[in-house]
Amino acid sequence: MQVVGDFVTALSVLMASVDTVGTWIWLRPKMLFLLILAPVFALRPLYSRHAIDHGAPWLFAGASRYRIIEGILRHGSLVTVSAITALLIMALAGPAIHTQKHEPKENRPALAYVVDVSGSMDGILWKRLTGFLQEFTKAADRLLDEKRIGVGLYYFSSAPLLNVSPTPSYRMLRNVVRRFSTKSYGAGSGTEPAPSMWLSVLDMVRMGNASLVEPLQQSRKDMLFSCTVRGSGETAPDFTRQFIARHGIAAFEALRKATIGKRMVLGTDTEFDLTSYGDLCPWRLFRFAAAIGLPIDVVSTGAIVWQNEKDLPPLIANTGGKLYILSPSTMSGSNDSELSKEEYARIDVAVQAILGTLASSDIANQHRMYAIIDTVPQRFLLALAFVLFVLWMLLRLFRPIMGW
Repeated sequence: MQVVGDFVTALSVLMASVDTVGTWIWLRPKMLFLLILAPVFALRPLYSRHAIDHGAPWLFAGASRYRIIEGILRHGSLVTVSAITALLIMALAGPAIHTQKHEPKENRPALAYVVDVSGSMDGILWKRLTGFLQEFTKAADRLLDEKRIGVGLYYFSSAPLLNVSPTPSYRMLRNVVRRFSTKSYGAGSGTEPAPSMWLSVLDMVRMGNASLVEPLQQSRKDMLFSCTVRGSGETAPDFTRQFIARHGIAAFEALRKATIGKRMVLGTDTEFDLTSYGDLCPWRLFRFAAAIGLPIDVVSTGAIVWQNEKDLPPLIANTGGKLYILSPSTMSGSNDSELSKEEYARIDVAVQAILGTLASSDIANQHRMYAIIDTVPQRFLLALAFVLFVLWMLLRLFRPIMGW
């Protein structure tokens, strides 16, 4: 009975998904000419019968009821087998529905949220940064299909602690935020944003053109992003020339194209050293982002700290990004502190500005269509033929085979 129930459910789904016959196309239309022969396949030769007069016809006075039942079974069987034959021929003709659909693409608009989880971010500062992500995903959840924005999450302290590549599944991101705290995974040992910024750049470029990841990795090995003395005068055009010299202008143009519709947001209290040591330097990554057209916004828990107040705003502006101060207060407060109405208003300004930029980007408005052949009508006809075949077998069961 379970099998029968499953079949009935599947048949009802097929019936619900079949449009009107006028929308069908026939993949093998010449097969429809066989419908002319359907009666030949369905009808059997009718044997003539001779009626013999009986000497006592009153004995058969009640036989008319049985003749009616016999006629229903006989002609019902004939109609059913004719319908089965016609349905099978039509199914052979390949009925289908020709539709146009959006081509699924991984290169969707994306936001990489690089978040400071060092010990100084405890309390209300942490709530400000998580508040931005929660409000952003809540607003972005209204976007559907290809316009849906991929959001990535990158936690850092003195090193990368957690990396979630851009995804349109915001529920997973909210669960990550809910379970994470600034005391998790050794957070609190320092602030070094560059490695996590680098990983987010790789993920966003990979979405647009995965073949460009290798040239980027090679550029890092060539120390293109290594830290040098501040004030060396390197600008976005300088980084453009250096990258083209290493990998060619075609790779650079492809890189710029891959970052269209992408954006990085750095959530921090800006208390980090722009001149940190190593093969990745924050200010060089800002300059490189400006060269490839990747905007970097900064949502700061408060005013920019004194050691970066001179250099950070120009770096942000050169990328095409903006600085959003989430609160005029830099006090961390306690873990029980709640965001004020003013802080929510500041967060909302940042969310709407960044979301509006991503939702209106060129990549969000690109819809590549492709044609598909949906064979639901063919499967519908085959399923209906099977149902009628079962009915025909039941008719044969209730009527003797002799004389058919």
